Amino acid sequence: MLRRAETFGVVVLSVVAGVVATRFVARSRPSVRERATADIILGSADQGIDVQRPEPTGPIATGSPPTHAGIVRILGHPEFTDTLDRRAVFRKKKSLELLVWLCLNRDRMRRSAARTALWEFDVSDATFATVVSEMRRALREVLPDLAPGEIARATYTDIIDLTPRIVTDVDLLLAAHREFRAGGPHAALAEALRAVRDVPFAGVNYPWADGDGTTTRIVIAVIDAAVELAEWALAEGDIAAVTVALTAGLRTMPDHPDLLAVRGNLARRRGIGV
Repeated sequence: MLRRAETFGVVVLSVVAGVVATRFVARSRPSVRERATADIILGSADQGIDVQRPEPTGPIATGSPPTHAGIVRILGHPEFTDTLDRRAVFRKKKSLELLVWLCLNRDRMRRSAARTALWEFDVSDATFATVVSEMRRALREVLPDLAPGEIARATYTDIIDLTPRIVTDVDLLLAAHREFRAGGPHAALAEALRAVRDVPFAGVNYPWADGDGTTTRIVIAVIDAAVELAEWALAEGDIAAVTVALTAGLRTMPDHPDLLAVRGNLARRRGIGV
């Protein structure tokens, strides 16, 4: 874990800069070498690699993943879906951005804080009210069973409410990672990593996410989970889980040394360079 911390200290700043730069660039098709490596990963694993499940580096919470009615997906282009994968349609981009911000800032869900984060100018009360109203409408179309008070209910205070039944894909990933580190089955973590579609906030410009360190924290969370699952699954001979972990991790950070080491170790053992 110390080695991994040192690695992050060297690469994380350049990685986050790369994430921001590549959000607006379509992902290219894999090269011949990458396809060959993927074929190796999908083949049979060599035995005898001793990689143990990482020990927790701090207090690890236990318990089930969050109970939820809908998911704000930010591991890729931001969107909102219910548990049946029905997608909400937001007529205003700021309404989706507000939802994302609220889910990632539950410790400070105040109207004043949201307005400061999402607008570079002093937005009018009417404009903000319209954005909130559109957020409510989009969510209720997908989640009609939510009570009126669960989505930004009208108040005479600075507080803006959002039900805990709406979570992010990052919440689900962190919960699954905690379970895995605590000795739970790896299937939930693999499923959470399958939800990684691209770099965080792909295709949108949310300056607050980069400015307050949100992007960095999410990238580290994905990479930490992907590396730990990839190394453990490789030792266990679970090539399907290795593939899921490498796919998620390399989508988020294509040049991460630990992930490349796992991929390269497999390829070298099969006699193909990377």
